[in-house]
Amino acid sequence: MGGNGAKKRKINRPSLNVQAYLDPKPPESTWEAKVEYRRIGKAPGSNHDNIFLISALNHHISILNIPIPDQYLEYITNGSAADPAKGSSVKDFAPDFNPASQEWWLLQVKRSKWYDLLIPEERAEAMRGVWGACGWCMRDTGGG
Repeated sequence: MGGNGAKKRKINRPSLNVQAYLDPKPPESTWEAKVEYRRIGKAPGSNHDNIFLISALNHHISILNIPIPDQYLEYITNGSAADPAKGSSVKDFAPDFNPASQEWWLLQVKRSKWYDLLIPEERAEAMRGVWGACGWCMRDTGGG
């Protein structure tokens, strides 16, 4: 009967991996705190943001354009958005939104053909597309 008779209770703490999953943060190695990050794909007055993705497989590339509606970003950021299926109005988020043209919860991916970089004509056409996407992202939006 040696000892003080009191047992130490083990405190249940979530593992570091679980805690990192529950509390997402930008990657510290690539995130510059003094830089002002902004959405460069959104045109002034538009209700969507454009994302461009250049996909590559061996010597082939394809360019994807994904317009992301503001309502979709609101939903994945805050967990709530206007839902026409539940009777709420999308007009609260975007007055110029046309439900007949695109439903905000469905993403429409536009993809170019697969360009073969070993064929000079296709390589030139692919580079026109790549520079077009780069030009769109580097345009002057008046945001500084």
